[in-house]
Amino acid sequence: MTDKLVKKEISSPLSDFVRNMSQKDKEKLYKKAIAAASVSQLMVIEKANSIATY
Repeated sequence: MTDKLVKKEISSPLSDFVRNMSQKDKEKLYKKAIAAASVSQLMVIEKANSIATY
């Protein structure tokens, strides 16, 4: 008989929260997160371009 190790995945409170959200709320959250990430990315690119032009 072979003993199988069962690996229990540990979830964070955030992942539990997101998993239990409604689809509509997830879409709102993802849209806000993508918008914030895009703004942040553009700021990094602008800063890199300003440093590169010196």
